[in-house]
Amino acid sequence: MVRTKLLVVFLCFLAVLTFYIERVGFSIAYTHAASLAGLSQTTKGHVLSAFYYGYATSQIPGSWLAKKHGGGRVLACAFATWATISVLLPRDGSAVAVTCLLRLLSGVAQGVIIPSVHTVLALWLAPHERGTLTSLTTAGMYLGSALAYATLPTFAKHGGAGSVNRACGFAGLVWLALWVKVGLMSVGVDRRGTSGSAADVEKAAEGDSGGEHKSHLNGAGGGAGGGGEGGGGSETGGGNSSVVPWRALVTAPPVMAIALNNFTFHYSFYVVMNWLPTYFEQLLGIRLADLGAVGKVLPYLSMFVATILGGVLGDKCITRLGMSVASSRKLVNSVGFALGAAALVGMPMADAPDSGLMFATLTLFFHGIARGGFSVNHMDVAPRYAGVVMGISNTCGTIAGIVGVSVTGMVLDAFGGGEHRSGWVAALVLCAALDVGGALVFAGVARGDRLFD
Repeated sequence: MVRTKLLVVFLCFLAVLTFYIERVGFSIAYTHAASLAGLSQTTKGHVLSAFYYGYATSQIPGSWLAKKHGGGRVLACAFATWATISVLLPRDGSAVAVTCLLRLLSGVAQGVIIPSVHTVLALWLAPHERGTLTSLTTAGMYLGSALAYATLPTFAKHGGAGSVNRACGFAGLVWLALWVKVGLMSVGVDRRGTSGSAADVEKAAEGDSGGEHKSHLNGAGGGAGGGGEGGGGSETGGGNSSVVPWRALVTAPPVMAIALNNFTFHYSFYVVMNWLPTYFEQLLGIRLADLGAVGKVLPYLSMFVATILGGVLGDKCITRLGMSVASSRKLVNSVGFALGAAALVGMPMADAPDSGLMFATLTLFFHGIARGGFSVNHMDVAPRYAGVVMGISNTCGTIAGIVGVSVTGMVLDAFGGGEHRSGWVAALVLCAALDVGGALVFAGVARGDRLFD
């Protein structure tokens, strides 16, 4: 069972890694294509943000589909769709309307991936291992980003935007083949996307959490989930557990705090992820392809390490220092966002590629640490509805992408373009302010005990 669990975690890690290669890859490809087409920063911002409109619409429906039908099949359908779209993307940067439409559809397909992954992980992981293994899985985002920056600028430089998009689509199809061969067959996934042994994991997780206090929200959640507990062994928990206590979930202050921090985290992250090529090329005067092998990957490689580190530190605070789950999540969250905000303020002050790279690396490193707080907390407060809560909070994070990426383009144009430092100061200080505000709210209302059964 342990071996199967680790295989599930590894495959989920590869899924996250692969689709983030594509997300970073498109920003690299389109920065190259838009430059050749002579597009404004505002137009480029609208194209880059089109993905997030689609991504936002499918988060909550995706979490419901994953809970009803299981993460396995939902993941397979999602990868087949976005990989195909990636291959079909136009090479010409001036084809704005077609590119926006295809990116929106790709966003719809990719929007179901994270809720599906978290639905699977919530069943397999006990409370004391959620921080480490969930952080390991989500760290695939940043290793994927690092791999994209290590390889795809060279693709764009020598083969154009089309070569980047085709390479990303091929990577998605390779993961899909592996998932169908190993994930859906060898792991023994049933129609709901889980192994039959998942019942034992869920019972073990409930046993580990038995000493935690449950709030008055149990009444709201118990009616939905309680009827299905006897079914055991499936993602839906059997019976009536597919009925989700939506109102109780979306109005619970701890869930709202998770969603707010998802918004503030992703506002900063998506701004950096989508505008980093422009930051280096127009403000600091160097193309990504010319940063060197280490320079291209360092920001995201550091975030990969930090995301795992944040989860490990959170778990160690619980098991070694005897801190409560809530205190551990708040500490890691607060430290990560506070230092990440400071690094964001430093980015526009950089006057050379080396200092710019240092601040970008520190920005993503400390944001990675913060994921050991808010990004794990949904499994603490609502393990049975972890995918649903992730869908809700990730919707907020995706809205941040829509707003942040577009607003940053407009801010840069308002201050004269990406070559002017004042525009970057305005855009990145806003990111930092949101980080600090969200962390303060989380520190005030986050919980570590199970609120929903």
